[in-house]
Amino acid sequence: MNSPKIVDKLVKVYPHDESDDWILLHFEFQAAYRENFRERMYTYFYRLMDKHKKRISAYAILTEATPKYRPNVFERRFLGTELKYQYNTFKITDPTDEELFSSENPFAIAIIAARITGKCRNVKNIQKRDQLKKDLKIDLIKHLFSRMLSQKTTRALLHFITFYVLFELEETKAIFDKELQFLTKNKPNMGIEEHIAEIYKERGIKLGIKEGKIEGKIEGKIEGKIEGKIEGKIEGKIEGKIEVKKELAYHLIYNLGYTENRAAEALKVPLTFIKRLRKKETLAL
Repeated sequence: MNSPKIVDKLVKVYPHDESDDWILLHFEFQAAYRENFRERMYTYFYRLMDKHKKRISAYAILTEATPKYRPNVFERRFLGTELKYQYNTFKITDPTDEELFSSENPFAIAIIAARITGKCRNVKNIQKRDQLKKDLKIDLIKHLFSRMLSQKTTRALLHFITFYVLFELEETKAIFDKELQFLTKNKPNMGIEEHIAEIYKERGIKLGIKEGKIEGKIEGKIEGKIEGKIEGKIEGKIEGKIEVKKELAYHLIYNLGYTENRAAEALKVPLTFIKRLRKKETLAL
């Protein structure tokens, strides 16, 4: 049996303390919980420690729909020798909707989106299940637009909401697209990025912001209080990161039952990308 060698995300950080030394933050995303997950986390830890000899803090992000408690300690005892490894965990089912919708952290919107499928899984009728997904997605997009985040952040979150929660029926997707067009007051042939650009162009004009400043950053001042940048990044860097593609693939295959070919088509990635992820999951078992 081969042990895991590749972590999902490893971040090198320079802490604000007296030390000039850097630390490591290890993030592991898990859509389908496995019994050997705690041992895997420990394996990652001792290999990172052996290689880098640095302080390490590990975080397991559990995106499964069940609220079932998952222990975060790996222990071994034998003839007076003991080992205990404990890591941080975050389950997307833990925060309440009220906490997430009131949070100022843009990443809370991504968590709400990731929970939509779980909220719909007990609806047996496929049409009603898709209808509920569509309503929840539209409500969340309305909330996103009301937040007045930067264009870059809004674009990344809208992409995440659109492609993380997929519809089972083509007709539901068509209805969703029409409602999104109405919501953004754009022409049917406009894509998501064009929708967002138009929204920020309109808001930029109302706020006295030059059109040329809309892309990437919203510059200037709003009511004399906001200078320079308005939240240019989302924690975790949702947009375009391979970790998100991996998590989406796990979600489609293990939570929604997609085949490898269908998951690759939905995510617009090569089939080899999906096969490598499946192989990694198999080797980790």
